[in-house]
Order: sequence, then structure tokens, then C-alpha cells
Amino acid sequence: MATNDYCNIAVRGNHDVADLLPSLLPGAAFVAPVAGGSIVFPEPDAATPHVGDFLAHSLSCATHGAVLLSEVSGDVLRLRLFDDGVTVDEYVAETPDDGVPTGGNAPALLATFGAPASDAEFLAPLLRASRFDDDYGYGAASDRHAEIADLLGVPTVAGIGYEAITQGKLPEGIAQSDLRQFAGTGSYLQEFTLLRVPDGTSETEVASYVLPDMVSLERGIEVDDWVSDFGTLATVRETIADAADVVAPSDADWLTAAAGDAALHFDFGFRNDVDTVETIRVFVSAPLGTTNTALRRLADIAQAVSATVWDWRTRRVVVR
Repeated sequence: MATNDYCNIAVRGNHDVADLLPSLLPGAAFVAPVAGGSIVFPEPDAATPHVGDFLAHSLSCATHGAVLLSEVSGDVLRLRLFDDGVTVDEYVAETPDDGVPTGGNAPALLATFGAPASDAEFLAPLLRASRFDDDYGYGAASDRHAEIADLLGVPTVAGIGYEAITQGKLPEGIAQSDLRQFAGTGSYLQEFTLLRVPDGTSETEVASYVLPDMVSLERGIEVDDWVSDFGTLATVRETIADAADVVAPSDADWLTAAAGDAALHFDFGFRNDVDTVETIRVFVSAPLGTTNTALRRLADIAQAVSATVWDWRTRRVVVR
């Protein structure tokens, strides 16, 4: 994670998040109470680059409420809003790009956080603006994040993540005494990506898709549209549910399957009006020493959907 990258999670409502965290997050985190809820700052981990999604979803399920994941990676601002475990909206804005950001449902965001509906006239153009917009252009992703958070009534934590706090930088309005630090439970959490590639695709070619910036720049590989999608969300969800022997709710953008003492969490992502699924994130959570059953189950499920499995911990293909 680059120096200016960060991730934080706003939990709305009067929930004892500090009591919930130990059972949900194996890694370290800071948590602080704020007006209207709590803010969680998870420690980044290269082996689970989307740990924020996993934790935000878990917290939304545990509280049956609204949780907003805010993440800046390089020049990209990403917001993912959950309500009772279901993704309501996902917003992505890439600062240097002159194109229009994707996602960003202003009425849904405002309603979920109890902000005035009339503020949609200010939030909508802010969400849609490109970098070069005369009124709403932003030179840094964190600047846009700060404006959005202000309109939603979410405490201003733009630019602040776990690493910034460890270096002594505190969010505005939060004192050192307000922060609680968790060292992590020491249990296992690992992230995988499922994707479909043609027979004979090399390890480097798969890496060029999963890690396009790193591999394409370093090795000069062009990423073509050679990855096949899994079909519609309903189809792939049903196939995985059958293979995992679980019941999947019809609106589920996540699916969890038990594997002994471990669990497999499938994140299909928010569709943003696109019905097909191109890649699937999978998080394996387990007590230490109990992961083999889960990994065997993952391999079986990957075979059922004809998927290649990329392991973020080893940065290699582990199942074809």
C-alpha cells in the first residue's frame, strides 16, 4: 500500500463495534466512537488487499445496519455502501481520468445515512464530476472523499487510515484517548480471485490481469479481453451454492459456505447495472491450522464453475 493510500469504515448506529471486532477481524485495527456511530481503521495486508470489503460486509451483517467502506488507492477513490449485509451502492472515481466515475447513487447514500434528501442536488454533481470539471474537479481523491463524507454526515476521516494513525496523525475531532487498538486474533484470513481464462494461459498472463498496473508496466504485457465472464449473477450464484451445499438468498451479492471449522466467503461485487460476473473474490477465514479443508472445498467449487484461482498471498495461480 502506497504512502497516501488508506482505508476506513464508518458504522452507523449505536453499536459496540469494539466488542464485535475481535470475532470478525484476524488482523490489527483501530476503532473510535464518533457522532452517530463508529469508525474502524483496519491494518492493510498485501495477502488480503480487499480486507476492507470483508470487514465492512461482516460489520453490516453483525449490526444489521449501514456501513460505508471508504478506500483510496493511488488516484482511485472507492466507496462501498452496505445495509444489513447487502451492497446498496459502489462508487469508483479515478482522479486523473477525464471520464465520468461509476456508481454513486446519491439518494440511496443520503437515505441510508439519514442525510436530507434535498442534499442530492449537491451530492449528485460532486459524485459525477471528472477531474477537470470547473465546479467540482478534484486534484486528489481524498479531497473528493472529504466533500462526500461531509454531505453524508460521516465524520471527516479523509486521508486517514491505520498507518497514518500509527505515525501519530489523528482524524479531526478524535483524540488519542478515544482510539482503541486491536492486535488481531491471529486467526487466518486469505483472499483469492476466481476468473476464467483460456487453456494454455500462462501464469504471467493471469498476473497481468489481476495485477495490471504492476505486471503490465514492469513486463510490457498488454491486457486483452481474453477473460471470459461467469454468466449472470443469478447463474453463478446458483452454481456455487449447489457446489457448496448452501442456500443463497436471491439478492445476495455475498455467499458464505462452511468448510469444517473454516468458512468461504464469496464476494460477487456490486453490479452497477452490469448483470454478468467477470471475477469473484473469495475470502477464507479459519482458525490457524484448519485451512486445508477450506482450500480443498475452494478447489472443488472452482472446478464446478470452470475457474482459475489466483492466490493473493503467494501471488500465484493455485488452481486451474
